[in-house]
Amino acid sequence: MYSAFFIPFQIGFNLEMTSIFVYIEGCSLAISLFFFCITFRIPVIVHRQKTIDCKKVCLYYWQKDMIFDLIGLCPLNLVLGIHYNNTIKNEYWVVFIALLRVCRVVQIYKLIEIVTNFQVHFKIPEIYTNLFKTFIVFMILSHFAVCAWMYTIYVLEPDEPSNWINFMGLQESSMGMLYLRTFYCVQNIVTTTGSGDCVASTDIERCFFIGLITGGDILFSIAFGFVQSLTTVSSVNEEEKNFIDKIVRIESYMDEHKMNSKQKKRVEEYFAYAFV
Repeated sequence: MYSAFFIPFQIGFNLEMTSIFVYIEGCSLAISLFFFCITFRIPVIVHRQKTIDCKKVCLYYWQKDMIFDLIGLCPLNLVLGIHYNNTIKNEYWVVFIALLRVCRVVQIYKLIEIVTNFQVHFKIPEIYTNLFKTFIVFMILSHFAVCAWMYTIYVLEPDEPSNWINFMGLQESSMGMLYLRTFYCVQNIVTTTGSGDCVASTDIERCFFIGLITGGDILFSIAFGFVQSLTTVSSVNEEEKNFIDKIVRIESYMDEHKMNSKQKKRVEEYFAYAFV
């Protein structure tokens, strides 16, 4: 949640390092360190055998996502907070740290892995978890779009008198209200609803809108195809299940009446042909 929500929010709204962000950063680092240490005690499969050998686990972990977890263990926000207090003067170093902080957002993909593991452990039907994953991805991407839009206003065009906030008369609105209005506009654009009250007023915002509309069209085409594939797979799985149940009952009936193997084979071939 820290990587998915707070980092883009802080970057988009150009917020300074306050005590709440320091506290959240500390909690995130503590949780990341805890799971990082636990990872080395989880058995891995090497050459078809489970092992907890530290070297083998470390090598396996390095080939997976160890680099992103190590980046997640770095107090990047605290370093940038020191810069904002004029302690660090090297601007190139600050840019490098800021890029590393953005890379932490890549850890979001682990949220999908958690949902998958949850499905396997509790034996939840795949169609429900897939729909939940789609919802999570859509909401996270919408949040990123909101923060990117705010970034164009607060960082790229802070003194532009005709930006969206000034155009809509939201100068005195709270940060929560700005986020809500921007999220509403993003949903209007991405879902192609287009209610008409979300208008780009500068060239940078128009470029952002073009990218958002194009990305929304691509995402919706993927989403519709994904939902259709889920429906098709679910229908096929249901038909296969009914066919297997029918074959089991038929075989039980043939065994009960002691039918010969040749006749059994002909009956099975008939039902297999009828199914296809």
